[in-house]
Amino acid sequence: MKLSEEINKKFRDCAFWIKEASKETGIDPFVISAICWQESSFDPYAFRFEKDFLKKYVEPLTKAAIKKRNPSIGGAISEDSERHGLAISWGAMQILGQTARERGFNGVFLPALCGYPGILYGSEHLVYLRARHHDWDKVFSAYNAGSPTNKNQTSYVEAVLERLDILQNEKEVSRCFK
Repeated sequence: MKLSEEINKKFRDCAFWIKEASKETGIDPFVISAICWQESSFDPYAFRFEKDFLKKYVEPLTKAAIKKRNPSIGGAISEDSERHGLAISWGAMQILGQTARERGFNGVFLPALCGYPGILYGSEHLVYLRARHHDWDKVFSAYNAGSPTNKNQTSYVEAVLERLDILQNEKEVSRCFK
């Protein structure tokens, strides 16, 4: 695998945001980039509804718990819209709405996680996971699955590590982070 011309262009479109999120959080920009590549091929406007996450984690939440996450419920946004937004992975890093709320995102509308905010809150989540699990393999696994598991070692962790290696050896990528 290598950095294709198309992926390279998409990377360059996100590089400034990645660099800024790296400065803000201390997470290596190559790590952020590897996650962006794996999760969305650097598409800052990607989104994916996570039906199983909705059923398991969001539907059991009380109305009060939902309103606590977003005080605009009942005004600018409905409870149902917030619930569904919590179960969507947003932006280049595919940060779950629920996870972004847990990391402090307080925007009224979760689609605002597309673009820079999604990269920032995805990076904030990496900070949280790194403090908790220390080892990057476990951090990557937990980023994908919620907690470290061997089930995603090949399909996710090794893929991120491969992308990380490619990015670290790509001169054009390195220039973006200087």
